[in-house]
Amino acid sequence: MHQLHRRVLRVAALAICSLTATTAAQASPAKVGPPTRVTALGDSITRGYNSQGSGCPFTGDCPANSWATGTNAGVNSYLARVKVLNSAAVQSNPVRGNDAVTGARVAGLAGPTGQAQTAVAGNPDLVLIEIGANDVCTSSEAAMTSVASFQTSFTDAMNRLTTNLPDARIMVSSIPNIFNLWNVLHTNATARGTWSLFGICQSMLANSNSTAAADVTRRANVQVRNQAFNGVLQSVCAQYIHCRYDGGAAYGINFLASDVGTLDYFHPNTNGQAKAAAVAWTAGPDYTDLTAPTTTISRDRPADGSSDWYRNPVIVSLTANDATAGSEFFYKLDGAADLPWTKYTGPFSISTEA
Repeated sequence: MHQLHRRVLRVAALAICSLTATTAAQASPAKVGPPTRVTALGDSITRGYNSQGSGCPFTGDCPANSWATGTNAGVNSYLARVKVLNSAAVQSNPVRGNDAVTGARVAGLAGPTGQAQTAVAGNPDLVLIEIGANDVCTSSEAAMTSVASFQTSFTDAMNRLTTNLPDARIMVSSIPNIFNLWNVLHTNATARGTWSLFGICQSMLANSNSTAAADVTRRANVQVRNQAFNGVLQSVCAQYIHCRYDGGAAYGINFLASDVGTLDYFHPNTNGQAKAAAVAWTAGPDYTDLTAPTTTISRDRPADGSSDWYRNPVIVSLTANDATAGSEFFYKLDGAADLPWTKYTGPFSISTEA
């Protein structure tokens, strides 16, 4: 047998922050105001592929039309909106426009040669991430990325970003609803023919006008995987103090036929890119708030001893003096500098320890 002992805890020694947009362990928790160096990670959507705008190639990338970092005034990209607040804001990768790669799956973010590691070289203070459509849209239902692999790759990418860019804010967009694309365009004969001829997103779009039970079930299964990947993006992002998930905003976009390009009937055109930019901006932080709130700590009972010391568990609550919608609280115990911040979701107990 062994004897347990109680550690005396001092609640007043908690290191607390209350922020609208925040960071990883060992980073400065207070992040306010607009960013200065911006990049985006992801796939063909972020590269503006087949967006068909003025000056774009017949097929191929057109980063000027990117919802994230594009320069086309008609799209009014996320970066363009940032520049209204901070005229000095620039793309951290001025050559490519952003660090996304057409055709990338989530695995393309990870590893020593992945997009996350590449982005580090540009030293961005805001990283926009939109990834996962190619993990959903594959040659068959069986070829979709597994949920476990998706989580492993995304976690690796987040670790690389937060380790090398501890003060960078990271905005994660949900994967658009691929079932909605099928629903909007499956009655369009040209779209159906294009999907079939070029083998586009056959996991969802194969036999696109079929009502056979097997095809209906397959589409439902693909949508479930789409939603599961979004769940991973949300849960992994929540582990990092400066990461913010869009709450499913991109998944909820009601893309219309007029928002989809007519080259492949799959990628958003300039209308769709503009819609994506507007939704991402609305789901993001309020960059006009330049003052980090002050957090107040309250306890459910008086201290057990003098100088505010506790020998028994105590319930702690946090409030902020100017918390607004979207504000987040993070905390950790004094002396835990090497441990991650914990997101505050409600009153918590500081208990005795063996």
